[in-house]
Amino acid sequence: MKDKWSAYWITGIFVLLIIGAIGINLDKPQKQLEIMVLTEPNVTEITVTEITNPTVLQTSAAAQHQPIATASETKPIETMPLERNLNRAGVDDLKRVAGIGNALAEAIIAERTALGGFTSRMELCEIKGIGEELMRRIMTEFEIPDEAERSEPAEISLENTDVPETPSEEPIYYIKIYDANTVTREELLTLPDMTAEMADAILTMRNNLKGYHGIYEVSLAEGISGEYFENILKQRLYVVGDPYSIASEPDT
Repeated sequence: MKDKWSAYWITGIFVLLIIGAIGINLDKPQKQLEIMVLTEPNVTEITVTEITNPTVLQTSAAAQHQPIATASETKPIETMPLERNLNRAGVDDLKRVAGIGNALAEAIIAERTALGGFTSRMELCEIKGIGEELMRRIMTEFEIPDEAERSEPAEISLENTDVPETPSEEPIYYIKIYDANTVTREELLTLPDMTAEMADAILTMRNNLKGYHGIYEVSLAEGISGEYFENILKQRLYVVGDPYSIASEPDT
């Protein structure tokens, strides 16, 4: 009987020891695995480590969801400025200058092509319909890279000259001014040094252009020299709405 009770005591003590050992193991923090993925261009590295703090695992996982900047992000494209190089300007660019329509813009491009590109602003004056005044307006909008000569003809000064001033005793005559878009052949023939061929050419050019849009387009008519345009036609003809017409409709 005594041996029976001794066996019970030994068995009970052994059971208590096992329960105590299990409780100690339960109190210890469980090991966890942290998987970190590092990505770089053409390289992928995976690191596996043991961690005992679950918070670290959560933080590492959240970090993987942060946005990554890509090289494809680009700045917005800025608006390109208008073309200011006269040797690259198109018809629409040239028409920004007051007094230049389609016909005169195409004439400028044709001359530029024949020259292989402008090298001096004075080459513009060789084009029919372009005088020094229009040339200056063009060069305020455009530039010629590496321009060979930028000087303009010097204005002749009448100061300190020996020419005596004499009052004019000639009678004053009033000249007739005509609208270039309504002037008739008979009225054109009343202009100084006007010929029938020149009058017909002016009317033909007006029909081809479906009406003049600027006074300088009159000079594109066949047989009209730049000198005659500047000295006669520009003084006796005008285009309604063209602010650069020197002549204007007389008051009635």
